[in-house]
Amino acid sequence: MAATVLAHDALEKDSQTGLRQVATSTLRNHLGEIVDSVAASRETLLLMSHKRPKAVLVPYDTYLAMASRPRENLALDVLTEHYDQMAMAMNTPAAKAGVEKAFAAGPAEFSQIRIPH
Repeated sequence: MAATVLAHDALEKDSQTGLRQVATSTLRNHLGEIVDSVAASRETLLLMSHKRPKAVLVPYDTYLAMASRPRENLALDVLTEHYDQMAMAMNTPAAKAGVEKAFAAGPAEFSQIRIPH
C-alpha cells in the first residue's frame, strides 16, 4: 500500500518550500509506510494539518547531519537562503527594466521612478 499512499506523483509539493507534503490524517493512518518511505528515499516530508504546515519529517541521517553542525553555520545557511530568495525576486524583467530606466534618467526624472519589488 505504500506505493498508493506515497507515490511521488501523488504527493503535492509545497509552493513555499518545495517539499513534498502529506496530511497528518494520512500520516496517522499510514505511519509505518510513510516513515519507511522517508527513510528509503531520504526525502524530507512536510506534514500538513488543515492545509497548514505543522511539522517536518526528516530522514535520520539528515537529522544527524543537521544536529552535528555548529549553530553559527545553520544561521549563516538561513541568511544565505534568504539572500538568494531576495536576489531571485529582484531578478525579474520588471525589476531589470526599472533599474535600466533609473540609470538612464536625469535628476528630475530619477526622483519620479518607481522600481517594483
